[in-house]
Amino acid sequence: MFRLVSIFFILISFNSEACCSAGQLRIFPLGMIKEKPLCTVFETSRVCSDDGMGPDNVISWFVILSLQFLENDSLRLFKSLDTVEFIECVCDYDEIESKSEYLLYMQKYLDKAYKLASKEIGFVPFVGSLYAADSLSIKAQFAYISDSVAIWKKHEIDFRKNESISCLEMNELKELRIYKTSKFELLIAAVSCPTHRYISHENLLKNKEYFQKKGNSMTYIPVDWHGYSIDIYQLIERKDQK
Repeated sequence: MFRLVSIFFILISFNSEACCSAGQLRIFPLGMIKEKPLCTVFETSRVCSDDGMGPDNVISWFVILSLQFLENDSLRLFKSLDTVEFIECVCDYDEIESKSEYLLYMQKYLDKAYKLASKEIGFVPFVGSLYAADSLSIKAQFAYISDSVAIWKKHEIDFRKNESISCLEMNELKELRIYKTSKFELLIAAVSCPTHRYISHENLLKNKEYFQKKGNSMTYIPVDWHGYSIDIYQLIERKDQK
């Protein structure tokens, strides 16, 4: 069953200097240690200058990085890594995705985390198996159990897991990533609120390309003003294992 990551992630700061404030909790699987998934976890918050609307608006991200184990209903800290800040772009609102440096910066930190994890005794790396986002064909494969719970292939996705006081049940699936070892399959699903902010076609193609070339690749998910996205997960034992 899909479990909500219980960590209280990032702090959306609602002040007059940061109308673009938003947050994300992103989980990127690295491998298995003693049959437990070890992941890089990015707890992020966004702020900006000029109320987020000026032509020289500075979009900045603050990021807490850590290695964490995925357990049944929570994350368990393995190692704290770093706290960093970077500028995504200097641009107006409509230019964020086209001028974003998000992937460049975040991939660098993900690569460092993978090198550390791969040195752990008994580490078995995940291999990227499937990437899908904003796809009507994928969504058409859902078998809905209720208004907010769906089955996709072998995985149960409960969209209510991202409820908040501001968003209630206004959640949309933004991205699916599947990782495999010889024994396990791990699905990461990103759900987001507010709704109707989709990945651009250009970034969707870039996400797919990076994922296919490199399993531990960073992907880009846009988040709207005062919005947030959170990755939820399900680990299952493969029936097709040899």
